[in-house]
Amino acid sequence: MINLDSFIDNWLKGMHGDGHLVGPNWDAHFFGMEVEPIEVAQRLIEHNS
Repeated sequence: MINLDSFIDNWLKGMHGDGHLVGPNWDAHFFGMEVEPIEVAQRLIEHNS
């Protein structure tokens, strides 16, 4: 389990800085949507406000 603030501040910001994308819904064959980490952070913040 990862604290939400830590996930946003450390993981997502770090992934953004490294130029990585987030795959929030990949299946067993590694197929799925990829989005910018900042977009994920914004949606999490909006959802938890």
